[in-house]
Amino acid sequence: MGVFRFKDLGLKTNTCTERDSTLESNKIAIELNHQRKYAAYTERSLMPKILIVDDEVDICEMMSFTFDSHGFQTYVAHDAAEAFEIVKAEDPDLVVSDIRMPKGGGMKLLEDIKNHNDQRPKVFLITGYSDNTREEAISAGAEDVLAKPIKLQELVDRVTGVI
Repeated sequence: MGVFRFKDLGLKTNTCTERDSTLESNKIAIELNHQRKYAAYTERSLMPKILIVDDEVDICEMMSFTFDSHGFQTYVAHDAAEAFEIVKAEDPDLVVSDIRMPKGGGMKLLEDIKNHNDQRPKVFLITGYSDNTREEAISAGAEDVLAKPIKLQELVDRVTGVI
């Protein structure tokens, strides 16, 4: 059996080279695409994660937009039960929660979080009116209790200082 050569078949020798070059270009393009996706994933996974909990949708959207624009990865829940499920699934760095909400308020959420893991996430509570005092909330494990209406930049500064 002799040595196989493309020119023995009447093919140009550069036909295979052009095809190999195209395949190699495609492989490089695919690899670059994977690298970009991984870089975006890595960047996103390094962003601090914050969970915003409030029964008022507008407040959640406003806070989410603000924290997103400051480089946070945000999650939103509208009651304590939903928020606690997100805490267990996503392990956020910090939770900002309204104290008074239907279906369990911020104090119940704080209790559930501290029973689950007393080290993280850190919890900020927000209230316009509450049966609980600031001292009660802090002794239960809250980082701070802020009064409504919230100044968003002040909240971002406090959160950034804690993370």
